[in-house]
Amino acid sequence: MERIVFRVSASPLMGIGHFMRCFTLGRMLKPFYAHIHFLCNYDFPEQLSDMILREGFFLSLLKSEGGSVFHVKKDAEEVAALLEDLHPKWLVIDHYQIGSSWEKKVRSYVGFILVIDDLADRLHDCDVLLDQNLYPNLESRYEGLIPYASRALLGPAYLLLKPEFYRQEIPTVRREIKKVMVNFGGSDPTDEITKVLEMLSRHNDELKEFFFYIIGGPSNLREKEIRHRCEQLENAVYFAHIEMEKLLGSIDLAIGAGGITMWERCFMGVPAGVIIVAENQIEAVKEAARKEVIWNLGLSHEVSQETLLQFLRERLKHPDKNARMSENCFKIMQPLYQNEEHPVVTIMREAL
Repeated sequence: MERIVFRVSASPLMGIGHFMRCFTLGRMLKPFYAHIHFLCNYDFPEQLSDMILREGFFLSLLKSEGGSVFHVKKDAEEVAALLEDLHPKWLVIDHYQIGSSWEKKVRSYVGFILVIDDLADRLHDCDVLLDQNLYPNLESRYEGLIPYASRALLGPAYLLLKPEFYRQEIPTVRREIKKVMVNFGGSDPTDEITKVLEMLSRHNDELKEFFFYIIGGPSNLREKEIRHRCEQLENAVYFAHIEMEKLLGSIDLAIGAGGITMWERCFMGVPAGVIIVAENQIEAVKEAARKEVIWNLGLSHEVSQETLLQFLRERLKHPDKNARMSENCFKIMQPLYQNEEHPVVTIMREAL
């Protein structure tokens, strides 16, 4: 029985983006691997544990805590003990505090190592490195950080989207803006949704042409408060969780964070204003704005209610700019529309 193991963490503090891209890859690989196993922090969110088990995957909780001080040696030893029994064909690592020293400790228990990263700030001992983001120095970004023989999969052409996205009919170019989605990942740790709702409450008369879909995320600690605020507005509705690929097919505009959600919106041709909510998003958001596939609204602490209001005013005034942004999204995602099988899946299957 061929196995694949994921080492990934998630928590309300650190968010769930790392887990979601691993879970997405796991679902893509499910037809080819009989045993898919997740190794996660002991305070891993219950909702995500349920997702793993419902999919028929396996889950082991480790002693490490999500978002706390990470003990590289202890974590590597604990994982190595589990891998000695599992001996997977592939180990997939998506964790900002794991680098080559950790990877070397587990290397003998696995067939191949795939690292998912977007920081390019540490050495890795891996066979494949995946960074699905867009950067100005994309091709040289990992030079000297991975072994010479490693394969680097870089840029949006390797974007990990849920399989459901590839089954959607790609919508047309957006021009007129009516429906606006507001979403900041699974937990919205910087509370951007509240900022949007406060702006909407104060300027609702001016923004009556818009209808807002507020997506709180499964790990949002302010769900009750946000839901209550939405109930006070005639042109807003709240969802704790939604099938994003279906909603994006009918949305005209989005306000959200960087990271994987930025590229989901781009794949569906949705023009978006992006607020940078984490340091690791800065370079990718700036480059995406330079390529004119998103509007960069700035760092979280710099974005005010006035910033958001002005952004929405601009969208009403300039439908031609909305359309151009939507067209640019489709152009940059063209390689993903053409592939019958995701290239990462193809590479991992070749090792079977």
